[in-house]
Amino acid sequence: MSLAADIGMLALLHGALRVPLLASTPIAFAVASIVNFSFNRQWAFQGARAGRTRPQLIRFYALVLLNLLSTVLITVGLSALGLMYLIAKLVAALANAVANFFLYRAWVFK
Repeated sequence: MSLAADIGMLALLHGALRVPLLASTPIAFAVASIVNFSFNRQWAFQGARAGRTRPQLIRFYALVLLNLLSTVLITVGLSALGLMYLIAKLVAALANAVANFFLYRAWVFK
């Protein structure tokens, strides 16, 4: 769900509205992060609902900042090398998703 929100927002901002990639990538990422936290807390890591929301949210957004940096670097970097920006974004999202799954379980939603 969050990947669809991320790619969809990026396509809207950069593809349709022509917002520069360097600005549209973090905006799309931020929108998707809200979807991601809500989905993971409610469904993917059901035990997380028993925990306090605030500490989980703080840990989640600390990880989001690292993900944002890697997403912008990967997306803009691969795009500059000639890869279509949406494919570059997908590469960044997949790289982050693998690492995030383990970090969500061990740290964010513990």
